[in-house]
Amino acid sequence: MTMHPGPETQPRPRHSRYPWVLVATCLVLLLLPLPHPPRSGWIPLLWNWAHIPLFAGVAWVLMVRLGESGSRTALVRTAATVIVLAAGSELLQTWTSRSPEWNDILSDLVGAGMGICFAAGVARKAPARGALWFAVAAALLIFGARPLISHARAVAHKHAILPLLEDFESTRTTELWFLERSGRLEAIELAEATVRENGHELRISLSPPGLASLHYDGPSQDWSRFGTLSFDCRLDSGHPVELGVRIDSASNAPRVKLGVLLQPGQHRVAIALRPSPSSPQPQALRKVDQLVLFFEGTNSDGSLALDNLRLE
Repeated sequence: MTMHPGPETQPRPRHSRYPWVLVATCLVLLLLPLPHPPRSGWIPLLWNWAHIPLFAGVAWVLMVRLGESGSRTALVRTAATVIVLAAGSELLQTWTSRSPEWNDILSDLVGAGMGICFAAGVARKAPARGALWFAVAAALLIFGARPLISHARAVAHKHAILPLLEDFESTRTTELWFLERSGRLEAIELAEATVRENGHELRISLSPPGLASLHYDGPSQDWSRFGTLSFDCRLDSGHPVELGVRIDSASNAPRVKLGVLLQPGQHRVAIALRPSPSSPQPQALRKVDQLVLFFEGTNSDGSLALDNLRLE
């Protein structure tokens, strides 16, 4: 006579623990302290985008392990798990060195949607229904990659328009600029141009007074064949404003530091990129990746308008 083990003695499938081990691993990764990335450029964009493939993989595994892949049971269990994981991980980050962000939750859910749709598409026996799930997954991938696509377009545009650095006419490139005041980042403000007859300009309020800086984090470019940095400006203030210029290199060459005193009124300003015509060209100009303009307002009611930044 053959003896069958009772329910209490039947071995539990080993793979039943795998989904929760994966979820726990994902949670640890989301809570680990990480070095602060740069505030702009490819690195912070890629860090944020990494949430999408991470949650896509987690959702795909959960769809396979928490029920028949593509079934309603698997879909509901997976959706509930990734929603709790996405929201819970951001909430727990308030007690770590990492900062919670709504955009991270959105990226998590977009990635989870991709994983769910891909798993459901693979499980469908009818090619037409499977193709529909794959199409939704592809749409979510494109939606999640929008910041990367936008940045790539901005970088390509910057290479195309050199020696013009910025005329503030295309919103495609303004994402490469940001204003920092007292350690806080502010969105740049484009206004109807008064420096030129048509178009737009960058208008910076000098209120409240204090040190502020305008950062341009563009693609690495060779500025060594140019001699001056020029721009149109209009200073609406009762006092001059000291403008400092710093040029940083991607090759870790010594920074180039320049400056000019801006007088009230409308001017075309040209700043030499080398101390004198006979001076050697600074090495930093061969691979420039950041331009920083520092200014200090002395009139709390004043403003500074910039336009048509170019190399000459």
